[in-house]
Amino acid sequence: MAMIPTNGGQPAAIDGLDLIGAGTSFRNELFDMVANSAIFNRFEGPEIRQLIGYMHAYSAPAGTTLFREGEPGKYMGILIEGSIEVRKQNDDGREHAIATITPGKTFGEMSLIDGLQHSASGVTLEPIVLTLLGKEPLRQFLEKHPASGVKMLWEIARLLSLRLRQTSGQLVDYLNQ
Repeated sequence: MAMIPTNGGQPAAIDGLDLIGAGTSFRNELFDMVANSAIFNRFEGPEIRQLIGYMHAYSAPAGTTLFREGEPGKYMGILIEGSIEVRKQNDDGREHAIATITPGKTFGEMSLIDGLQHSASGVTLEPIVLTLLGKEPLRQFLEKHPASGVKMLWEIARLLSLRLRQTSGQLVDYLNQ
């Protein structure tokens, strides 16, 4: 069971995840993991290095539920290796696959920002490696690095906007059937 910092640096367990690395001794490896992720396309190396001080890397086996629909969100993740199936429940409670998260993509941004419950569940399809940024570490990053923090929030907003556009397009396609 891995830990991720929360309020006051007190760790909170994340079921099903094994900590790969964190802290200054792991900074170069963590930088190599996230530098090519879509969310960092507009970031310079020093800005990424500032943020990774607030992140941790984990691994998880296939079949691990990373987040559940209806539960509060606690972190944003960047998938490094493997794949995650996003599932949504229909009215009779059955889950249906609605998307697949692939390496370099993020998840959990909505719940991290708005503090509401996850709108879907995420289950690993194969063994994965990912990095996580919790709500409290993000808040600390924003306070200590306001310029980079604004850039990070801007990128999260941009990603959410792109996903909304994609969803709107899928809705139109569905309605036209």
